[in-house]
Amino acid sequence: MTQTAAARDNLTRDEAVTRASRVSNCTYTLRLELGEKQATYSGDITITFDDSGTGDLQLDHRGKVLHSLV
Repeated sequence: MTQTAAARDNLTRDEAVTRASRVSNCTYTLRLELGEKQATYSGDITITFDDSGTGDLQLDHRGKVLHSLV
């Protein structure tokens, strides 16, 4: 990848194709706290997947705040 994830909003087509070929068995587990009449919410999202490649793998986040990444 030529730029860091913070420098741009999305992957190039080639990066997306490469990522798609590396990632399999992807599952999402969501735990959300939805308050009555609240404009925002919080929670945990766990993403698990198999990665057949080597090196860094970009994970996209479109939310306003990311408190932790493990």
